[in-house]
Amino acid sequence: MPWKRLAAVVVVLAIAAGAVFARWYTSHRINVPVLMRQARSAAARGDYSTAKRICHEVLQSNPKHSDALLLWSQLAVLDGDRESALASLRQIGNSPASIGARARYGEGCVLLDLGRAREAEAMLLQALELQPQALDVE
Repeated sequence: MPWKRLAAVVVVLAIAAGAVFARWYTSHRINVPVLMRQARSAAARGDYSTAKRICHEVLQSNPKHSDALLLWSQLAVLDGDRESALASLRQIGNSPASIGARARYGEGCVLLDLGRAREAEAMLLQALELQPQALDVE
């Protein structure tokens, strides 16, 4: 019967380890919506280094977070780093269309600023295809 006692001890240790991990995980995970609000607020008041630091934190936990990538690209443009802005924008897919359209529009603007007009035109047309209601002509 000693193996039953050993099995009981192993089960108790596994439960305790699970509880410790759950407590650690809960305390270390990040609240992305709150962080993104803080990043946008920092950017709006001109505190670009804080906004960039927060975006970096979000992207560390979720490298494909589209809002963080969009804000990161805007901050990169403000820093004069258009290639980094393009790299961030190109990581954003076209779905949902509203996010994809913003990313393609951003790409088009950056490419135009870099003097790459044909590529810019293609991105701007793609943005329009994704979200045609953005061009409200009445």
